[in-house]
Amino acid sequence: MILKYPLSANEASIIAIGVLDDLVNVLVKASCLKMSPVFLDWIADEATPLVERCVARSIKNSRFLDSLLMGDPRIAMARWVRHWVCPRIVANFEELAGYLPEFADSRPANLQPSAPEPMHFLHKAQPCIASRQY
Repeated sequence: MILKYPLSANEASIIAIGVLDDLVNVLVKASCLKMSPVFLDWIADEATPLVERCVARSIKNSRFLDSLLMGDPRIAMARWVRHWVCPRIVANFEELAGYLPEFADSRPANLQPSAPEPMHFLHKAQPCIASRQY
């Protein structure tokens, strides 16, 4: 899907929230469906509004708009959403850092963890047994 016209703020926000949902699906699958409700609450309460604010702020930036017109806007938006959200996931949910290795050392400066208490997972950041090749 290559666009010939700039996206509206509403269209860009809809794509961005869809991309965030895709990222959450990837993380849920990577964690073998053992996802903490605290993380899912954080996505709903903090990450979704963060993405909406970032899109609203960035839509005025020509670099952002140009990136969405250079090919499939969903691919470009996926990069932007990961840029905005993944460092915060790594900072607030250390157990998920193993699923986002490209962001493991990328923590926002002065970001205080927003999770009310540490998440407790029953597993370490490893691939699902079902997905292992023997």
